[in-house]
Amino acid sequence: MRGGRALVRKRAWSITTSETSFDESSASAGTAAPAAAIVVFVTVYV
Repeated sequence: MRGGRALVRKRAWSITTSETSFDESSASAGTAAPAAAIVVFVTVYV
């Protein structure tokens, strides 16, 4: 179970980093904060 959770966390991190870099190049880094918060919530919840 622990390995699966780490895998989810790793996937969430890769998704977050790609979205964050996209947001920063787009314009507002403000959208990166909510995205990170959602990932943290999902990681803790799962």
